[in-house]
Amino acid sequence: MIRKIGIESAIKILKAKVLDKKDGYRLLSLDIGDKRNRPYLEMTCPSTGNHHIEGCHPDVKTVYEALKWRNDLQEYYSPEEIT
Repeated sequence: MIRKIGIESAIKILKAKVLDKKDGYRLLSLDIGDKRNRPYLEMTCPSTGNHHIEGCHPDVKTVYEALKWRNDLQEYYSPEEIT
């Protein structure tokens, strides 16, 4: 569905609520049809430019918690710029 209508349209149709915004990321709360709101991390891949969302652990409440969970980290560290 997302490939056909685009990520922004899907986010609007699903009536996403923005829980947190940091460093170009957004943590969204979405109900994907099962009447349960779950957190999803919205991001743009810096190397490909692809814009997408990824599901997170239900206990995630902030962007940094989502990034820690996604990357299996104990603490969040900002990525260093690759030159």
